[in-house]
Amino acid sequence: MSRLDGITLGYRDRARAQAFYAAALAPLGMGALVEREAEVGFGRPGAAPVAWLLRPFNGLPPTWGNGTHVAFLAGSREAVEGFYKAGLAAGGLDEGAPGLRLHYADDYYAAYLRDPDGNKLQAVHYLGGDPATVEAEPFSHITLGCNDLERGRAFYDPVMASLGLARVVDEPDLSYGYGRAGSRLPWVYAHRTFDGRPATWANGFEVVWQADDPRQVEAWHAAGLANGGFDEGAPGPRSYRPGYFGAYLRDPDGNKLHAFCLAEGRDPLVRPTTE
Repeated sequence: MSRLDGITLGYRDRARAQAFYAAALAPLGMGALVEREAEVGFGRPGAAPVAWLLRPFNGLPPTWGNGTHVAFLAGSREAVEGFYKAGLAAGGLDEGAPGLRLHYADDYYAAYLRDPDGNKLQAVHYLGGDPATVEAEPFSHITLGCNDLERGRAFYDPVMASLGLARVVDEPDLSYGYGRAGSRLPWVYAHRTFDGRPATWANGFEVVWQADDPRQVEAWHAAGLANGGFDEGAPGPRSYRPGYFGAYLRDPDGNKLHAFCLAEGRDPLVRPTTE
């Protein structure tokens, strides 16, 4: 079954970025699992990396996107508070102290930071949540800024459907959320910006989906192009590693997306990140 595989985040100073994420993600049970010349992959021990720090592939400086943020799932209130305190101490910027966010849900306990490159992050603990969910899912959700919600829905409805995912949150004046049917936790939102300013895409940021097979990757790419997306790389084998088949798109607001599959029997624990 297709699923959210991870994200990439651009950096200017690798040592600074790596030190920040090592500190901020440690309370969430994550650490550096893969280190290469230009990238570092963070995740939980024994699992695949889900958050990659890298130099943007296009050689341009990284930027943060207005409307873009990543929400990590935390196993407790203490983990949310640890994320916030450690992130501030490691060079992050405050975007919202730990506390209940009752406008989201009665049990939504969260804190917000920006990393040293300006990327917006959140750690959230659902006070009534199932601990097994935290073990299975590193993310609560990812938000992508959207300047025209109807245009965004027209793009994401068919693109997510091609991966077997559904629109599970429908707030026509604010956002649309996509995930597995019946899930409380949509994986990705197309969302109007919180500050009311235009949404912008982030250079170096990418949302990565794992598909079931090459045909699904091809269907995902075709659905995106047919519904206002932009080609960033046609479906095909990639030289990242044996058995890797992927494609790239940008949504109508410029947010970069990637879908891939691995040949049957290939080890999924260490995979490449971006094109």
